[in-house]
Amino acid sequence: REKWQDGPEDRMYPVVLPLEYRVYGVGVSDTDEVCQTGSGRTLKMSSGRVLFESDRTLRVGLDVELSIAWPAPLSKSVGLTLQLKGRIVRTDQNRAEFATKRYEFRTRRCEPGALNG
Repeated sequence: REKWQDGPEDRMYPVVLPLEYRVYGVGVSDTDEVCQTGSGRTLKMSSGRVLFESDRTLRVGLDVELSIAWPAPLSKSVGLTLQLKGRIVRTDQNRAEFATKRYEFRTRRCEPGALNG
């Protein structure tokens, strides 16, 4: 089985979106201290996992928060950001698989001209 192949229990779909991440409490579990930040892009997503490329290599076991600018806005002036908290469960160079523990959508202001329509 290919390393990033989907299993029938959690099918992943190709979704490519920019993201920002925050790594919490390196070496100290369940801390709110941000120890590292970076950016990247999603490659595949499912209801419980995200496969993404990052600007640096991340370790398995890290607690991470992902912020993904959701492509469907609420209105012309209000967009959505998907925020996920979870843990890195698999890595290969600058690719990481993230298992979601919690998620929520947050509103954000859309920049003028950012939407086609």
